[in-house]
Amino acid sequence: MGNHERGLIASKFGGDSVANAGGFRMAADIMFVDPISITTGEQLYRQSVILSAPGKDGNSDKITNLLRDTFDIFTKASEFERRNKVHRKVFDQIDRRFTQIGLDLGCPLVPDLLNVVLEGIEGGRSRQWTMSRGEWVSAQIFAYFIGGKFYDAVDLIKTKNNGEISPVSYEIIRSALTSNVKNVIPGYYAEDEDGNVVTFERGGSDVSLSIVGRGIDARLIEIWKKLNGMRATDPILVEDAKFISNITYDEAREIGIGGAEVVNKDTVGPIYRQGIPLDVKSSFAGKGINPLDPNYHGTMVTKTRVVDPTERVLGIAGKKGYLAVDIRKFGINDEYGVGARILEIFRKHKISYEYDPTQKDSLSIMLSGKYNGTLDETLNEIQSEIDPDRLDVTGNLGAVCVVGEGIKDNSMEVEARATAALARAGIKKAALNYPFGGISMTFGIEEYQVDNAIRTLCNEFSLRDLSIKKK
Repeated sequence: MGNHERGLIASKFGGDSVANAGGFRMAADIMFVDPISITTGEQLYRQSVILSAPGKDGNSDKITNLLRDTFDIFTKASEFERRNKVHRKVFDQIDRRFTQIGLDLGCPLVPDLLNVVLEGIEGGRSRQWTMSRGEWVSAQIFAYFIGGKFYDAVDLIKTKNNGEISPVSYEIIRSALTSNVKNVIPGYYAEDEDGNVVTFERGGSDVSLSIVGRGIDARLIEIWKKLNGMRATDPILVEDAKFISNITYDEAREIGIGGAEVVNKDTVGPIYRQGIPLDVKSSFAGKGINPLDPNYHGTMVTKTRVVDPTERVLGIAGKKGYLAVDIRKFGINDEYGVGARILEIFRKHKISYEYDPTQKDSLSIMLSGKYNGTLDETLNEIQSEIDPDRLDVTGNLGAVCVVGEGIKDNSMEVEARATAALARAGIKKAALNYPFGGISMTFGIEEYQVDNAIRTLCNEFSLRDLSIKKK
């Protein structure tokens, strides 16, 4: 990689930011503005950019969803239906969206790119290959429009067959990407050890960004999206939730795991040790936001931050759809290795757990998701292997997670205040999970009370901005 006299930036534009030609134009304008570092005051250089597939635009669904639907219709279709090309009714929506973007931006590549995608679907390419083609097309349009260089993600980002990022990716990126042009890379997918296209989880373009950012030794990475930065909780639920100007990697990850995933929870992994700051902000002008201002910053996600001594909770997240498996047996806490044996049974049946609040003579496991017959098999094995006195399953549960570095030294106060506030609101606490010295505290409650609990705790810990006018 050629050296540049200024620190490098890797940027990513989400689906809302590139939903139409206007979004592409704004993204292009942003890429040619050199921002000022909020920490050092130096001028930085936007070198590499990750593109998502266009998101919803008006009544049109996300391109990724349309690609998924096209693939599913084609693979399930009868020979008669395939001859009548029933799947092309959905693909035509993709064609219209990209064709209009291409025409508006003067990009002649679109027809050939879409032909490759359609031929791949009809030729038997995989579901993951299909669902990644929105980013593949989007990045090539953008590279053409800004005069940049397109790099296919499969040539840069490699994964092991167990899904882990291969360290060789960083060396490939470091040697391949050059700083004398704008490098454009599609997000969301990579190549595994067998040469297959594999996609990351929802929001996976954020992961692509952090991998590229680490590979180019970026001074800063940016996520451009519809909303400006992060708020103390979901602004759809609490409209006047406070804006968060600075949050640590650990706090952002805890909030993501807890249900308020503004940044993909796996984004932090590749950049954690390097301490590369992440700036989450809006590409939409208005309400005091100017994306083209070199001094504009959203929420800065950093390895450490200065914590106000009066701060207790920074953010609150909630998640529904839990069930609890409660294993009761006299003396279970005294049995050596019993916890590991139980978790191994869940692992064997491919059921992941999220919380394990434990009491004397009882071990509870909170699960998120639907497991159908797999859970029944798991419970039968626990009954056989552990021989509990009671084995109960409780569904329709939720979890509310309070997060913040301030919890670490004030855990007893936070627990007491949160528990009392929930009680005053008539919300019964079913379980508590708090690792000693941790920065998050999770309360298990009934599912239907999650939204009310979030509002209640926002009030208790003063996480509302009264200057924000409610609609």
